Amino acid sequence: MKLLLALGIIIPVMAMVFLWPNEEAERAEDTEVKRSERRVGERTREEVVEAAIVKSRKEVGRGDLREKIEELIAQWQSEPEPEFEWEVVLRPSLDAELLERKKTAKDRLRERLDQLAFHWGVLKGPSVMAEIRRAELNGVEREISFVKLKVWEGWLSVDPDAALNSYGSDFERGMNSDLSLALRGHIPKVFDFDPDAVDRYLVHLFKKDRSYEISHYLDDVSKLRLGQGIEAAEKWARNFPEEKMRPAAISSLLKCYASENPVAASKWTTEVASQFQEALPAGEVTEGLLSSGEDRIEVLTWANGLPIQERSLAIAKVVERFAEEDAFAAAEFMKKQWSPQLTEESRTDAHSSVVEGLVREDIETAVEYLEKIPKGLERDSVTNSFALEVATSQKNPSVAMEWVETIENEGLRNDTELLLSDIWARDDPEGAEKWLVGSSIGDAKKEGIQRWIDSAKRTRDQPSRRFSSEVKRN
Repeated sequence: MKLLLALGIIIPVMAMVFLWPNEEAERAEDTEVKRSERRVGERTREEVVEAAIVKSRKEVGRGDLREKIEELIAQWQSEPEPEFEWEVVLRPSLDAELLERKKTAKDRLRERLDQLAFHWGVLKGPSVMAEIRRAELNGVEREISFVKLKVWEGWLSVDPDAALNSYGSDFERGMNSDLSLALRGHIPKVFDFDPDAVDRYLVHLFKKDRSYEISHYLDDVSKLRLGQGIEAAEKWARNFPEEKMRPAAISSLLKCYASENPVAASKWTTEVASQFQEALPAGEVTEGLLSSGEDRIEVLTWANGLPIQERSLAIAKVVERFAEEDAFAAAEFMKKQWSPQLTEESRTDAHSSVVEGLVREDIETAVEYLEKIPKGLERDSVTNSFALEVATSQKNPSVAMEWVETIENEGLRNDTELLLSDIWARDDPEGAEKWLVGSSIGDAKKEGIQRWIDSAKRTRDQPSRRFSSEVKRN
């Protein structure tokens, strides 16, 4: 009995010893898993490239890749285009299911083509792209243009520096509109593979004086850099490879940072603003502060400590938001205190914000405010904003046109007339036509506006295709 009792105690205890989870062993196993994951994440660039090449060779299989792609291109081109839905409506005898099957077959061919072209780029990117360029120069771009992008994407995945440089060279020759549209979507992939390659490409664009592209790419890169932490992002912007691009990098980073942490962004703006001649995006930082609920007076106090350019941008943004909430108070705000502290450009923006707000509340007060602005380009610009607001929010283009005639700057007056004419023609073509007959503008301009009016009438009188289809169905 004692033996049985002892066994009854010992056996469960032994079972607990052997079956209970071994915490130490589990910790060791977790550590090994993490080490393994870390090793995968820390693969060298050469290892990543080698893995991509092995994968592409496996996906492609045996046989000549060029022949496979040429055969698929021929099949894809011979496959008929699917009928449009409106044709099905007009020809009820057509089998909609059959059309969908044809469409799917063509899509499958294109999908396989894209896959093979990508792997072709991984395996032989430089030589294939060189061949595509020669073909483009010989006038056969249409036949091979839809594989070009996928080939380039494959090359980009294993050698971003060379692929990006190829992109830049092709752009200068005006031969890669497809790549121009697609590159921004690949920036995150290149960044994950080699962040410095993106910076080197931005420097390449800078040296080629392509500032428009740089601004877009910098915004994308700034968001990616912020994902690594603000300290790392700050260090990147301050030490950007091209010294002349550092202000642009800091500005771009500030714009992104302002939406995430506007208070910290405002402190950073104060810190670095005096170090650069170019104006930092104080307007975006101000927008972030106000949107996060910061007090307007505190924001203005912060703005007063900035250099003139940044101060003007910040105050103009405060006035813009103020005018949306209370246009009358914003007008008094500008009259009493803040107008002299702004640069001409920012003062014009602030006046325009106030005038637009006043038009929505009381057009007579808006006119009084406008007439107190001294004549010149600043008043002309504000008058432009006034006229557009009268035409859109008040639906009174005839009054708006009367004010346009007071704009002294001929170029601005002509541009505003054309814009208002387009708005008027779309909303009320007969009213626009009546005004046009009695107007004193030149014949050439009249002809252009008349074409807009005629086009607006045709669009208005013609039922939409979708509506027509519904009628035919019924």
